Amino acid sequence: EDEAVPFAKGAADQGFGFLLANFSIELSQYYSDNYLTTETKENIDEMCKGIIEEYKDRLRENDWMQDATRQKAIEKLEKMDVIIGEIEAESPVTKGLKLISAEDDGALLQGVFAVQENFIKNNFSTLHQENVGLERIGSTLALFKSYEVNAAYIPNINSIVINAAILNEPYYSPSYSNSRNYGGIGAVIGHEISHAFDQIGSRYDADGNVQNWWLPEDAAEFEARTQKMIQHFDGLPYMGGTIDGKLTVTENTADAGGLSVSLEVLERSDKEADHEEFFRAWTEVWADKATEEEALVRLKTDPHSPGVFRVNQQMMLMDAFYSTYGLQEGDGMFLPKEQRFEIW
Repeated sequence: EDEAVPFAKGAADQGFGFLLANFSIELSQYYSDNYLTTETKENIDEMCKGIIEEYKDRLRENDWMQDATRQKAIEKLEKMDVIIGEIEAESPVTKGLKLISAEDDGALLQGVFAVQENFIKNNFSTLHQENVGLERIGSTLALFKSYEVNAAYIPNINSIVINAAILNEPYYSPSYSNSRNYGGIGAVIGHEISHAFDQIGSRYDADGNVQNWWLPEDAAEFEARTQKMIQHFDGLPYMGGTIDGKLTVTENTADAGGLSVSLEVLERSDKEADHEEFFRAWTEVWADKATEEEALVRLKTDPHSPGVFRVNQQMMLMDAFYSTYGLQEGDGMFLPKEQRFEIW
């Protein structure tokens, strides 16, 4: 009996893995239906609207972008869709799927083959179709599962996805203050929106089509500004290795934009904004740990900087950080004002 336990556990793990791999859209909908409240969804939707409006204001006031590029960028924001919780897409796995239950003498292996056959058949059915909406990219969208702590910007549908599972502590809680929520999930939302205008997202227009809508002069200025971000991070020592500024530039740029915009929205919407709570929330979001081996792999492959630098290096760029904590020249995180910069 004891010898059978590892086998049983292995079979259970495989079964669970099969469900996650093939029914993630259905599981996402189940998770959101049971764990995402209407109150939270409405709160996050309101935060998203405010942050998008702040990005519009910053684009209107932008002094280095020409009108033609600026108007295209604002159009992207106006058409940007916000998906909170699950992705409402018909799964290519279950569309038209017919399974025979055990009560009707159906077999597990027979069901596995039916699922795989149905998935392939439905994917092939979309070939040569110009645009079939979310169904066409259902398998891609399924990567963003509502039960996983994640958020993303998807350029080919000009949408940000905020998974239900990330709408929990330490990112967000209905019991948190506005300052704490904006320092957590608010900055994450701003981060994802920023991706619409980075080196990858800017290749897509407001409708999700691959199109170069940047004037050459603006693209060159953007590259020059992001070069500052590369230099700000490049070569920082961590766990026996160093940060690659070029590898991490898009995520670092998104962090900077997300933090700055979220703080601005907080200050405008809440006269009792607590800057210490805001900054502390960001530190809690990115607190992590890793073995040296894992850290070295991430330094070579992960476009995100290690958590400690997502916190410290970003805060060093923000004037509000200095006034909040009274930093003076000579302090470890002090960066002279002339060396601080903003991209958005």
